Amino acid sequence: MKASIAASLLLLPSIAAAESASPLADAAMDRDAAAVRTLLAQGADPNARGAYGTPALHWAVRVEDRATAGLLLDAGADANAKTPLGVAPLHLAIENRDAATVNLLLAAGADLTLADRTGETPLMLAARAGDAAIATRLLAAGAPVDARDDKYEQTALMIAAREGHAEIVRLLLEAGADVDAQTRAGAVPSFRLPGDNAGSKGVGIVRGGWPDRGMRAPVPGAKTPLLYATRRGDADVARLLVDAGANLELADADGVTPLLNAILNASIAAARGASADLEHFEIARFLIERGANVNAVDWYGETPLWAAVDVRNLDVNGPERDNGIDRESALALIELLLERGADPNARTREYPPERRFLTPLGSLSWVDFTGQTPFLRAALAGDVAVMRLLLAHGADASTPTFAGTTPLMAAAGVNWVFNQTFDHGSTALLEAVELCYELGLDVDATNSMGLAAIHGAANRGSNEIIEFLAARGAALDTPDRHGRTPLVWAEGVFLATHPPQRKPETVALLERLLEERRR
Repeated sequence: MKASIAASLLLLPSIAAAESASPLADAAMDRDAAAVRTLLAQGADPNARGAYGTPALHWAVRVEDRATAGLLLDAGADANAKTPLGVAPLHLAIENRDAATVNLLLAAGADLTLADRTGETPLMLAARAGDAAIATRLLAAGAPVDARDDKYEQTALMIAAREGHAEIVRLLLEAGADVDAQTRAGAVPSFRLPGDNAGSKGVGIVRGGWPDRGMRAPVPGAKTPLLYATRRGDADVARLLVDAGANLELADADGVTPLLNAILNASIAAARGASADLEHFEIARFLIERGANVNAVDWYGETPLWAAVDVRNLDVNGPERDNGIDRESALALIELLLERGADPNARTREYPPERRFLTPLGSLSWVDFTGQTPFLRAALAGDVAVMRLLLAHGADASTPTFAGTTPLMAAAGVNWVFNQTFDHGSTALLEAVELCYELGLDVDATNSMGLAAIHGAANRGSNEIIEFLAARGAALDTPDRHGRTPLVWAEGVFLATHPPQRKPETVALLERLLEERRR
């Protein structure tokens, strides 16, 4: 969030105040109009700088003393003077949402192009403040509608869309603002492989993909007003932009389109509570109805369908198992995407960005899970309703991840992470395993780590699934690539997500089943 302009007047060292004190500026700061009038009559310089190198006019505007501001302007105060931190009187008046003082400064020749130290113009500041009256006045006075700031190359329309100020958006569009303007592109995505310098070695833990500089990596650029609106989840602003001709396929630097953006950010909205995700889903449906590409894919290989399945099955509130998502609305969106031709077999290419701000542990994974299909993602959560819906629309249940993890293995518990992975309960997980088996998936298939479904079930303590697999002839003592049998996994394996957790009932079950096999 941008710091208050008024507060920036006070950010300079106190020694500067002592060296540049001005009785006139002090009087303006104290709202002492009589003293200001007297000092001006005595010949005081109206542009002399006082505390923090700030002229008297700035103080008068800051404290909303229009009478004193008028006296200073009549005496020759510079309406375009800046503080050492780049703040002009007009900037302060806009932040205060003081339309009368804005008019006073404009009449005195305030420069509509004069930017603050970040490059934001008066119109951008009005867009941020959400003041339609001031924005209207600035536009009428000739403010450049598509000026850009220095840091991100944002326009006023982007700022208004990001802040959710629909009336400002409408005004700017009517004034001819570029509806498809994009911010500076920034860095191209560059991810290291999961597990590279992240987590323990030798035990299989990998962490969700990070940019090279982790949390300090540049935010993806090339954002449009519509991308800001879909990220925020503001349906009114999104409709205004689309009705004005916004390009529905203009993506950001990560390849995220507005449709995908709306779906991905539903999880963030849900984390805020109050079913805030519903508006994101509403926007997604609106964009689909307006012709958005349902098979657009971002740099990570995420499609709208995969994202919808993922969001439906995220746990954003941790161990309480209330993931905050309206799952029925997400299911309806998945159904709409499939009806409109979404590919049920598209696979992710890379790990999605970290979700540490959503889940307690971030996007942890103990196998390489790149190459997921929507079906496999649903299987991990035991989301049988979505699995069956995907099958009805042509999903291939046999497609594994790039490292060989099948949907059956995922449903059994391979890559299930304690305190992170949301699932629909033990009964649903067993039903998901049964469905995969009925579809012909091999109970003894192993991935690149040598893990089979039985290892995942042993790690999670899914005893009913272990019994189901054993009854179908699954091997009970197959070692993984590191020599760990299912019994070892039941005893507890350190995965860098939590200390090893022994499952006594699972250990006893496996020992009994192994003994029965030996008879």
